[in-house]
Amino acid sequence: MTSAPADLTVHLEPPPGWVQIPQEPDAEGAVLLALAPADWREDWGVRPNIVVGLGAPTTGTIRAVATRTAATFLALEAGHRIVSWDLWHDEGGRRLLVTYPAGTALVAAMTWVRLEGGRPLSVTATVDADRYLRVMPLMMQAVDTLRVEGTVPEHSAPPVPAAEPADEPRTDDFWSGRGETLEDLGRLQQAQPWAPDGLPLSRAAFAAFAEAGRGLRGPRVKDRSAVEELQQAGLVDASGRLTEDGRTTHAALAGADRRIRVESAAAGVPGTFEAARLGDTALVWATDPPSRWAGGPARGRDALESATTGTLQWIPLMHLPEELAAWLQVGPAWPMATSPPRLPRDLVTERAEDDRVPPPPDADDHLRSAWAEPWFTWVLTTDTGHAVAGVHAGRHGHFRLAEPEEQDGVVDLQAFPSEPLFTTLVGASLL
Repeated sequence: MTSAPADLTVHLEPPPGWVQIPQEPDAEGAVLLALAPADWREDWGVRPNIVVGLGAPTTGTIRAVATRTAATFLALEAGHRIVSWDLWHDEGGRRLLVTYPAGTALVAAMTWVRLEGGRPLSVTATVDADRYLRVMPLMMQAVDTLRVEGTVPEHSAPPVPAAEPADEPRTDDFWSGRGETLEDLGRLQQAQPWAPDGLPLSRAAFAAFAEAGRGLRGPRVKDRSAVEELQQAGLVDASGRLTEDGRTTHAALAGADRRIRVESAAAGVPGTFEAARLGDTALVWATDPPSRWAGGPARGRDALESATTGTLQWIPLMHLPEELAAWLQVGPAWPMATSPPRLPRDLVTERAEDDRVPPPPDADDHLRSAWAEPWFTWVLTTDTGHAVAGVHAGRHGHFRLAEPEEQDGVVDLQAFPSEPLFTTLVGASLL
């Protein structure tokens, strides 16, 4: 399928059943091509689409263009989260994955951007999280067919002024020392913290509520210390009997059609994220995220107090992958391979608890750099048998911990790029 404003022709093979969406005449060529499924009912939700666009002329680098693209997303409104930031084919392009809420839906927008004739050429594929696993791969295949022929039309406005050094994004010191000029993405992770909107509730009160025994008039919490806290939260009355909100919440815990649990450890502080899925909603109870403690001194008894506080909240089911991603600090990072790839399990556990534990003597500079970052480990399990484990190593992002077959006491440390990790969270949450 093609679109040809002025002397420019864009070729892109759409997914099966997709058609070109007519656009209003655009003399500046901002939108070159728009594609979407031919038939779409309003009650099906967010209509997937692919839009090819052309921005204003710029003399900045692709690094500056990608940074401005990310800033534009974050400035739109609250709730936008940059999940991943990768190279597109080579260093000449970038690919960003952004999520944002649209009512009860979670929208995922993947944008590929490169410079074409001094102007940013972008392709944005948009789909909701519920269809992400099925539709996004088809849209990625479509983007792989993109070809641009002809002369990029001139823009009537003057080019964006040449970027001064201060206008270019900071480069990553680690990769600069290895001959790679890449943006420093570490601050983006810290700028996108997990921000729950719910009720403070201790682990003990949450457990007492979930295990409320049945009486003649329905479930009742008998633990008096838990009753006081749960009453303040509006979940039980003074006698421990469930309120209307309490009955709805307890029903979700008792009748969940999927349960997801993440256990984490950072500097000796355990963390927990629990989700009970019921229909189109999810009930989440979670402690503070492990990133709060990563890089701090190893903790003893005070770690237990930190691990007993949490937040209880209801969220639309489709928002669950983003909540998990935020809690695990899944965000932009340049993935890298480390050597040796196989490590003693006890060594990884010790390093997660205490950053003074030295790396193995045969560690390469990649592993030594990851080892020196703030760490936390995590394990995600579901009641359907899904299980995955990983390490978050600061600005280097996540590494997957895989158990080799027929070998005990060791783990493989594998780069776990943010987009595949987000895909894993979508599968665990919504399938």
